[in-house]
Amino acid sequence: MSNAVKYVLIGIIVLLANILESITGFGATVAELPFVSALVGIKTAVVSLCMVSLTLAIFVVIRFHKQIDTKAYLNIVGFALLGMPVGMLAFSYLPERALKIGLGIFIILAAARGFFVLFSKKKDRKPINGIVLKILLFIGGIVHGAFASGGPFLVIYAGEKVKEKGSFRATMCSVWATLNSVLLIKYILTGDFVVKNVVPVYLLALPFLAVGVAIGMYLHKKVSQRVFSVIVYVILLAAGVTMLSLAIAG
Repeated sequence: MSNAVKYVLIGIIVLLANILESITGFGATVAELPFVSALVGIKTAVVSLCMVSLTLAIFVVIRFHKQIDTKAYLNIVGFALLGMPVGMLAFSYLPERALKIGLGIFIILAAARGFFVLFSKKKDRKPINGIVLKILLFIGGIVHGAFASGGPFLVIYAGEKVKEKGSFRATMCSVWATLNSVLLIKYILTGDFVVKNVVPVYLLALPFLAVGVAIGMYLHKKVSQRVFSVIVYVILLAAGVTMLSLAIAG
């Protein structure tokens, strides 16, 4: 596959994923990572998409900072930061194939959980125990440290604590802005930020990110959250199966 074709595919993936994230406040990196990593390798993909996610998060935080739920933000970031060092070590030392298999399984489980919650009757669902929520935040920190995509675990907590969709989006983007800033510093210090590999992918993604954000911000007001939640989980499931299949085949 030529570099030109790769870059076009990356652009399309970034566009579609960030339309979704601009609506919901999460999901872009998890949806993008399996496909982009198949094109440029998982470590280049993780670092590049971390930068893309950070750019979007900063934009949303600046524009919608008044909607941030400060209490939820502090709880999520506090527990996630405890788990991130474990994930960072995994990212640095585990073989790429093992990382891909782990991520594929994780994404499939996250999608399955999302569908279950979406289609279950709310009256049959009990609030998740507080201790369990904190454990999920810690696990989310581990996953985020490894893949810059611990969103599904962190979103479980946010979904229990932040009900209004505008506040949910702003709060989650403030979380990504914080956690991804920590990750980016780590990538630079450890040498995982390889300029010749990462910067071209990031610069290529920026115009597609901008278009995706513009479309997503418009649709956030116009389209049912439920419809887009279904789309998010379908994409997650496809992404997880794709990554797992590629890893096993490789």
